[in-house]
Amino acid sequence: MENKLKIIGKNIAINTKTGIKYKLNDTAEHIVEEVNNCGFSHAIKRLSKYYSVDEGVIKEDILALYKRASECRAYEIGSLPYRDYVVLEPTNDCTASCIHCFHRDKAKFSWNKLEIEKYIELLKREGISAVSLTGGEIFSPHYIDKAKYLIQKLILNNIKICTISTNGMFLTKDLVEWLVDNIDINRTIMRISLDSIGEKNVIKMRPGYVDYYNTSFWKYMNKYNFQVIVTTIISTQKENDILDISKFLANQKCVIKWIVKPLVPTKKGHFKLIDWGQIRRNYCAFLEWYKENLHDVKYDFILGNTITKKMLINEDYNKEICFGEHPCKEEMYQKTIKANGKITRCPMLPDISDEFQLSISELGKRNDELFDNLTIRDMDCMRCNYHSVCGGGCRAYAIAYYGDYKKCDINSKRMIDWIVNDEYFKKNWSFFYRNMVKKIEDGIS
Repeated sequence: MENKLKIIGKNIAINTKTGIKYKLNDTAEHIVEEVNNCGFSHAIKRLSKYYSVDEGVIKEDILALYKRASECRAYEIGSLPYRDYVVLEPTNDCTASCIHCFHRDKAKFSWNKLEIEKYIELLKREGISAVSLTGGEIFSPHYIDKAKYLIQKLILNNIKICTISTNGMFLTKDLVEWLVDNIDINRTIMRISLDSIGEKNVIKMRPGYVDYYNTSFWKYMNKYNFQVIVTTIISTQKENDILDISKFLANQKCVIKWIVKPLVPTKKGHFKLIDWGQIRRNYCAFLEWYKENLHDVKYDFILGNTITKKMLINEDYNKEICFGEHPCKEEMYQKTIKANGKITRCPMLPDISDEFQLSISELGKRNDELFDNLTIRDMDCMRCNYHSVCGGGCRAYAIAYYGDYKKCDINSKRMIDWIVNDEYFKKNWSFFYRNMVKKIEDGIS
C-alpha cells in the first residue's frame, strides 16, 4: 500500500508516512484493521466473506479508501466530534425571532444554575472532555449570567470548550474582554451568524441589531485575535446584501471561514420562502467579486455545502469534501444535550421528528447505534446520479420537505443541478466544473 494507515483510537487513524490524522467511520476502520492484520490479499478474502461482496468490489473499495486518505484534508483531532465530545444547548430562547431558526415558535427552556451543576456532573460521569455551546442565544440578556456561570464551571472541571455559537447581537466590548479572561481563545472558535434575513423580519441584520455591523464588537474580536467562523443563511436577499457581508468580512482578520447556505427548511412551508433563482444570483455575484479580489479574501468559504474555496482555486484539490458517504457519518459520535434535557445527535432533528430523540439516561450508550442506519443504500439517493458528490444530503432537509429521512435533500440536488447543467461554471470555473462532472460520471459507472 502506498499510504500506511494505523488505527490510534476509536475511528481515528494516522498516516504513518505523513503523520496526518484522519477520522474514519466504522466500516473504514474495519478495512484498515484487516489490511494491517492480514495483509492486502488476505484482507480482500476476509472482507469479501464478511460483507458477502465480490472480491473485485472489495479490492476497489480498499484501494479507493487508501487513495481518499491520501487526498482528504487532515482533521484537527482536538476539534473532532469524537466519543468524548458533546454539544450543549443550555437555552433555546432568544430575544430575536429569525425566520430560519428551528427554535422559533417552540416551547422555551433554559438551564438554571442547579441544572447546570447537574449536567456538569453528568459530563464528568460520562467522561466527556470537550463541548461546544449553542442555543438559542446564550448571550442574550435573559441568559448571559448563567452562560458565564456555565463557561466557568466547564473550565474549572477541565472540560474544553471547542466552539461557542452566537448570533452576535449582544457581544459587547465588556463581554469580549470577559471571554478573553475566561476561555482559551487560541483553542475556542467563535461561530457567529451574520445574516441578512429579509425585510419582513424584525431584525434585518445580525450581528448589529441597532448599529448594523456592530463595529465595536468586530474591533475587539480582531484586537484579541479570536478565531471566527461566520455563517450566513440566504433565502430572498438581493445580491448587494451578500456582497456587503463578503466585503465586510474581508476586512476582519479574525474571520477564518464563511459558510453561506440556503435557508434551513425546518417546516415544509419554509421551502416556499426559498427563491432559488435569487440564491443562484447571490452566489454568482459573490463568485464574480471573489474572482476580482482573490488576494484580498483571506477567509475560506463554503457555498451551499458544495463549493469550497480550495476547489475553485486549486485544480488538483479535489477532496476538500470527502464525497460518496452520508455526511452525517462525519459526525458519528456527536451528541447534543438539548435545553429540554433530551439527547440527540443533530441539534435540529428532534424538532422535526421524535425518532431522533433519546432520554437523558441513554447518554451512556454514546449514540453509537442510533444513526448506524444512516447510509444511502436504502434511500432515494441510490437511484440518483449525484450521490457520488452529494452523499445523501442533510436528513433534516429531507424530513422537513417529505416527512421521510430516506428521501432527497432538495437543496443539495438543486445546488448540484445548477453546477453541472448551467453554463456559468463551465465558462467561469472550468476545472471545478470538470472535476464535478467527472466525479458524477465515475459514480454512475
